[in-house]
Amino acid sequence: MSSVTVAEYIWLDANKKFRSKVRTIHHENFTAPKYLDWDYDGSSTGQADGNSSEITLRPVFICDNPFSNFRDNHILYSKLVLCETFNVDGTPTNSNTRARAHEIFSLPSCESVKPWFGLEQEYFITDNTPGVGAALSPIQETSEHYCGVGRGIMYRNIAEEHMAACIKARINISGINAEVSQNQWEFQIGPSVGIKASDELLMARFILERIAEKYGKSICYDPKPFANINGSGCHTNFSTSVMRSNGGIKEIHRVIQNMENSHADNMTLYGENNEKRLSGKYETSDYKKFTWGVGHRGVSVRINNRTHSNGFGYFEDRRPAANMDPYLVTSAIMANVI
Repeated sequence: MSSVTVAEYIWLDANKKFRSKVRTIHHENFTAPKYLDWDYDGSSTGQADGNSSEITLRPVFICDNPFSNFRDNHILYSKLVLCETFNVDGTPTNSNTRARAHEIFSLPSCESVKPWFGLEQEYFITDNTPGVGAALSPIQETSEHYCGVGRGIMYRNIAEEHMAACIKARINISGINAEVSQNQWEFQIGPSVGIKASDELLMARFILERIAEKYGKSICYDPKPFANINGSGCHTNFSTSVMRSNGGIKEIHRVIQNMENSHADNMTLYGENNEKRLSGKYETSDYKKFTWGVGHRGVSVRINNRTHSNGFGYFEDRRPAANMDPYLVTSAIMANVI
């Protein structure tokens, strides 16, 4: 007896925006489906011209589809399939930053230290105006909004539905909260090991945008959509097995020193228009200056108080913007370790 798996293949276009299409996979009952390479028209996504337009999709991360409406006795699985993209000559497309990150995270020197990442994704929920795109209405910052209840809190239904969908998909989402500015929320991924953290963040972003689509809303990852209120970041928490062991604070200090030395190079990888957000105000550091401290929210890299007092734990890189490419950021942090 044969069964059918419905697989939604997901990838990033030339502007690193999500695209997807669905295929059915027929396989023997109770056997795992094979997620084969597929292709698409790259001339319609800004990744090829019409003379040679086929771009190859290569599955790299698969999870349950929380939106599935297909399940019955004959359809065993409904899956979301995150893919890398490759040109006809086998080279990664410009938007495929995962290929290089995979090389780094597959190094024995990287795998041996068991890197953990926790990614704090901030975002604004905005109105979606047909034919215009995301319409950003005036938004106020209020001290009551951060982790608030009532008092003008909006779109909790979207944030909670997103968390539930990620849990259903078996993505390692660790929490949500209302953020400092009106209509601003955050979800957290991890701790997850190595490149899986970036895969899970991308899939969680995709799920969030699908839910927003249902409500006629858009998700804004712009790091500074409004000049006079807090922007949106993607604070990146990091540790290795050495940092998590007794005396690990010494390794934390060593890596932070390396991060200071590579600050200028790293800032080019930490998100578009991030210099507008990292002004030294609104709980941010200065874009051009590297700083670190214990329990300080206005620095580039923060060591939390518990890590400092215990002498081991993790640190938080507060520089990445909300629109950052997680493969670029996590591999840049990893380069300061190995």
